[in-house]
Amino acid sequence: MKTLPEPDFTVRDVLDSCAAGLRDRGLARRLAGVLPALEEAELDYATLGPDARLFEILSTEDVDRTVSSAEMSALYKGTLARQGSRARRFYDRLKTAAPNDICPLCGQRVVKTLDHYLPKSMYPGLALTPINLVPACSDCNKSKLDRQPAGAEDQTLHPYFDDVDGVSWLFAEIRESSPPAAVFSVHPPPAWDAITAARLRIHFQTFGLGELYAAQAGSEMVSIRFALAEAASARGVEGVQSLLAHQARTRSLAARNSWVAALYSALAESVWFCSEGYGLLG
Repeated sequence: MKTLPEPDFTVRDVLDSCAAGLRDRGLARRLAGVLPALEEAELDYATLGPDARLFEILSTEDVDRTVSSAEMSALYKGTLARQGSRARRFYDRLKTAAPNDICPLCGQRVVKTLDHYLPKSMYPGLALTPINLVPACSDCNKSKLDRQPAGAEDQTLHPYFDDVDGVSWLFAEIRESSPPAAVFSVHPPPAWDAITAARLRIHFQTFGLGELYAAQAGSEMVSIRFALAEAASARGVEGVQSLLAHQARTRSLAARNSWVAALYSALAESVWFCSEGYGLLG
């Protein structure tokens, strides 16, 4: 998962822009009335998020008994997310916060939408809150759906609050098969607290990252088969291992916990792959 800077605008900014474009002035007045409740919810979120306590926020059916969940959802879809709307600029700013338009949740696919970390159907008071809106690819957004964490250890990682890239935790193992295959897993460092370790595992599981990375790894291995054959022809097993180790070092420097860094590290460490496994690639 990639860490992102927190949005530099607030729910007040978003709501003002959304309400200004409404034809239903009655709804606009009711939204103005619940602004204090939305700002209080935003403050609670910002306070609890860094301590992995968002699960403590209670779900509701409406906002301050004044604006329904359906109305907040319609406001999000019909104003904030709608192309050409006055509020769309905030939606686009959140989407483009992901470097190179890559989903921070999987680190692989292109950002297509915004994910409500706490789902708007259960938390209507957070439907427009910027720090609850995370740029995501369509697959990650669908994988999570209306997932509601039951406890601290059940929360996926949050790009605005969690920074887990200081140490290595993503690893691969090379399966001695024809063709060779890579199996990915996460191994939190022993120094991590139990909750952070559990959240890393639930994140990996929720977004199906093992399957995603394995598929990408299979394609990557096939793409380097000729380079490996040339290295073997020139220097034998040592040449293959040297090429893979170089790739592992450079990929790790670029992104320590990327699947490609984990793949090349595992390939370089596999005596079987460096001596004969590479010859079984398609």
